[in-house]
Amino acid sequence: NYAILSSEDIGLSLHSNRFEGAIPSELGVLKRMDTLLMHNNFLSGTMPVEICNLRLGLLRVLTADCAGPGLPKVNCSCCTACFPLSS
Repeated sequence: NYAILSSEDIGLSLHSNRFEGAIPSELGVLKRMDTLLMHNNFLSGTMPVEICNLRLGLLRVLTADCAGPGLPKVNCSCCTACFPLSS
């Protein structure tokens, strides 16, 4: 079950936390999210369609490690900014 935290738009800053693995599609339930920063982690795989679909609504800023030669890397066709993976 999910609860509405507030009626305000949500900005979620998850960057620089050393998170690893796939990006959880469950973040896509945050329909009021306007910013999602996920760069400078060790995430990999493809940005979930549930998150990309938020770009059709309120989500205006979406970042990930989807640029440069570093691995792991996120495949993201809907990101507003792609960063190279920092060590």
